[in-house]
Amino acid sequence: MTVCRCCGTALNDNDTVCPKCGNHINGDTNSEVKERNNISPSELTEDSAVSDKTILDRLYTDHASDNTDYAPAFTETEEFEKSAEDFRRLKRLLLISLPTLLFLPLFFVFYLCTLIFALHADFKACSFMQAHRTSLLFSDLRKLCFLHFFEILCTVVLFAMAVYGYFFEFSVEMLFYTALLLELSCYFSWDLVLKTSEKFKNKQPEIPQSNPVTSSRKKANILKIYGLPVIGSTLFFIYQTMEFYYGIDFNRRRLPQVAPILHEYKNCLIDKGVLDSFEEGKPVTGSSCHITPYSYNNISGLSFNGSELTIEFRLPHTSYTVQPYYSDHVDRTVIWKALPSSECAKKYDCLAVDPNTL
Repeated sequence: MTVCRCCGTALNDNDTVCPKCGNHINGDTNSEVKERNNISPSELTEDSAVSDKTILDRLYTDHASDNTDYAPAFTETEEFEKSAEDFRRLKRLLLISLPTLLFLPLFFVFYLCTLIFALHADFKACSFMQAHRTSLLFSDLRKLCFLHFFEILCTVVLFAMAVYGYFFEFSVEMLFYTALLLELSCYFSWDLVLKTSEKFKNKQPEIPQSNPVTSSRKKANILKIYGLPVIGSTLFFIYQTMEFYYGIDFNRRRLPQVAPILHEYKNCLIDKGVLDSFEEGKPVTGSSCHITPYSYNNISGLSFNGSELTIEFRLPHTSYTVQPYYSDHVDRTVIWKALPSSECAKKYDCLAVDPNTL
C-alpha cells in the first residue's frame, strides 16, 4: 500500500497527484515511494506494531527532506512582502544603533524612535498573521510585541527619572534596575528581530533561522571586542550622570547631611575640655578628639587632624572642610567655619552656607 507523503491518503499505482491534497509525486513511481516510506499493508492493520505517530513521522520526514524550499502560500501575499520590508528596515535601524551605544544619550533617543517603528511593524505583521496562528512566525511576532512594548516602557521611565532627578531627589537604585531590565530585554529582542527578519527574507516562516550578525565566528568575535568599549563608555556615562545629579543643589541637598557629624564632634571637643583654654575668635587646636573614618548615608569618610574636620562625599566625589573656632557670642562655645580649601568651594559654592545653621 502506498500513501501520499503530505496527507497520508492511499494512492493508486498510476497516481501522479494526490486526489485529496494535490501534492505532486515529483515523478517518483509509487513503488519507489512505497520502498522509501517502507510501509506495508501489514503495518497498517490493527495488530500492527507500528504506531500512527511512527507513520506520520516517516511521512513528515520524507516530505521535509524533499521540499526544503517549500514555502506556505501566505508568503506570496502582498501583506507578507510589506512586513518583510518593515523588518528589513528594522534590521538596518538596529545595526545603525550599534555605534550609538558609545554615546548613551544619543542611543536612547535613537533607540526610542526605533522601538516605536518596531512596535508598529510587530502589530502590523501580527494582524496579518492572525489567520495563521499555528505558524512559528506568529509566535515570534507575539514575543516581539511584548518585548518591544516593555522596552518602550523602560525607556520612558528612564527619561522620566532623568527629569524628576533634576528637580527632586535622584534614585540611583531605580535607575540601575530599570537600565538592567532594558538591557536584558534588548538582549533577547535584538536576536529575535534579526532571526525573524531572516524568516521574512528567506520566506521560511516555519524553519529556525540563524542570527546574521553572529552567524560566523569572525562576526561574533568582532561584536565581543566592540562590547568592551561599549561597556567602558556606559560605565563612564553612568558615573558622570550620577555626579551631575548628586551635584544639583548641593548646598540644600547634601550639606545638611553633615549636621549630625558637626554636632557630634563639637560635643566631643567640649567634653575634651577645649573651653579651658578659651580665646575668642581663635581656632581650636591641639585637641585629642580624633575621629575614626566611617560611612554614613552619602558620606564615604571623614578625618580630624586636631584642627580641621574634612568630610568626604561619595557622590558627587568632593569634600567639605571646616575648622572649629572659639566664640562667646552668647555663651562660650565652639563654632564651625568652612575653609576655602574645601573641594566643593569652587564647583558648588559650599562656603556660602554657614555650617552652624545646617
